[in-house]
Amino acid sequence: METFCETVTHATLPKFRGADCPACKKPIELGDVVTRECFRVEIWHAACYATRPATVNAAALEPVTSAGKDAMSQHLEQPMPTANNEPAVWDLVMADFKNRDRIGVARYHVRLQPFNGRDYCRDAYEELLDGAVYIRGLMYERQHQMAAGRALYSALAALVSEIRAYQSPECDDDGAPGALELKAADEALSRAVPHFAITVEGEKPPAHYDLVAHLERQRKFSLETFGPGARQAGVLAHIRKECAEVETAGRHARLEEWIDLVLLALDGAWRSGHEPAAIVAALAAKQAKNERRDWPDWRTASPDAPIEHVRGPAHDHDDRP
Repeated sequence: METFCETVTHATLPKFRGADCPACKKPIELGDVVTRECFRVEIWHAACYATRPATVNAAALEPVTSAGKDAMSQHLEQPMPTANNEPAVWDLVMADFKNRDRIGVARYHVRLQPFNGRDYCRDAYEELLDGAVYIRGLMYERQHQMAAGRALYSALAALVSEIRAYQSPECDDDGAPGALELKAADEALSRAVPHFAITVEGEKPPAHYDLVAHLERQRKFSLETFGPGARQAGVLAHIRKECAEVETAGRHARLEEWIDLVLLALDGAWRSGHEPAAIVAALAAKQAKNERRDWPDWRTASPDAPIEHVRGPAHDHDDRP
């Protein structure tokens, strides 16, 4: 429970005008003390505050300095509110209360009062049930709207990819007819990606993805869909097909096309007899191995040719721990 106090100033006096001290019942004046304990606010006449009951925690009710307010704000992990031109939320809520009161009178011909013959507990429970139903309906609508959005995104991405498949290489130049329009389409699709990186359940993918669990899932799906066996020739043929699609798309290849290559490579790895955990370990080991190797300056290499590590005894760090 946060307990603190402040002194009535010229700025805050209008807000407290008309309030009386809870001890002496005298009107509040400049220099009097405002204490706040959770949602309870009390305004003490200065003399009464000095002789307040012993039950009040005097140490906790010392006047708050600017540094104290800053510390309290950090403790609550919330910034101080900033004024703007939007309506006050309390005003919005009070307007809704008044409107509900009018609706109640129109429907029941009497305002809501205690001891009116109704069971308030039952009424509240039924309203909560209605609220749960409304929220579930909203969740369903949003899930399906998101699914529809992803489907539209996929269709648009496929359309842009098909258009690019019929482009000549010179169409990549910004001055070529339609090049700027396709560039704008690419940028729009890129901006849409974060909005559709949400699962049907409405949750974003985890920050740390379990690749071993993914491979177990992929293996199960692949066995049921494509059957058992190494299928090496089929997997490699599929990889060549996907490589051709990426090559045709050029620098405009969609992320999904690169992911197809990743999935096919992983499929080939487990079909060769390697367990998911071993595949992930080999992936990490290969990355570390590449980081230990010596590589030529990429600035001197052709962007259209592979960049291979420097070979020879002086550059062989493969076995270095």
